[in-house]
Formats: sequence, structure tokens, C-alpha cells
Amino acid sequence: MRYELKSIPLWPVVKVFFPINFIAGFVFGLLLAFISTGFISFYNEVLQVSNPGYDVELVPSKMLIILVPLLMAFSNAIFTTTFIVIITFFYNIFVKFTGGVELNLYEISLKEENNTENKHQLNKRKYIDDSAPPPPPSVISNDEKSNTENILENPPDKDIQ
Repeated sequence: MRYELKSIPLWPVVKVFFPINFIAGFVFGLLLAFISTGFISFYNEVLQVSNPGYDVELVPSKMLIILVPLLMAFSNAIFTTTFIVIITFFYNIFVKFTGGVELNLYEISLKEENNTENKHQLNKRKYIDDSAPPPPPSVISNDEKSNTENILENPPDKDIQ
């Protein structure tokens, strides 16, 4: 099978990548919020130990856990999707000059079929070879042994003309 990728429409790219980037940004925002909340609480404890009268929290950690994931989600969705749309736009421009990407999957599938057929044939041969009884031992009389030994030791002379 032969596939050609001559252009990529922009709207489906946006529809696919915006939700993916939004979810990824939200997850990274949650991780960042929890890590930074831990650092901020540790920093506040250090300041309370060094300054006994210090009681002010610089950034409320509950507000940080709510706002950071939302800001990260929106910013990641907007900026990353915009970047991907720009790359897609440039790809569509360069495709006009180069002709696009072409994949030929027929050869790959044909090779895989040949490999599977060879494996099946090898398995059949193995089954036949394993199930066949061994050949019977050959019985040679003493006279025949001596004749073959004499022939091997003294080969007949050939007349060359």
C-alpha cells in the first residue's frame, strides 16, 4: 500500500492538540503547585525559626494549588498548540516544493508475509522430521564388507585412451 501525505489541514491539528496540551499543562501545573507549596511551607518554617515574630505566609498555598494548574493548562494549550500549528503551516508550504511524504507499506507487508510463510514451513518440516521413525540399520554380510574393503584399498585401473 502506498500512502502520500501532501498536506495537513490546520483545524484538525488544533482540535487534536489543544485538549492534549491542556490536559498535559494541567497535570504539570498540579505537580509544580504541590512541589512549590512544599518549598514555600519549608521556607516559612525556616523564617519562623530564625525570626520568632514572623507569622506572614508569602503566598497562600491553597490559592497556589488552584491557580497554578489552571494557568499552566491554558498557557501550555495556547503556546504549544500555536507552535504545532506553525510547524504544520510550514510543512504545508514546503510540501508544495518537495511533493510530500510517501510511504510504501506494500513491501514491508510482503516481507512479513514471506517471513511468516517460511516460519510455518520450518515448523512443518520440523514436525515431519521429528515424527518420522529413524531409518533401519543396514545389514551387510561379511562377504560384502570384504568386497567393499578390497575395492577401496585397490581401486580398479582405468584405461586411458
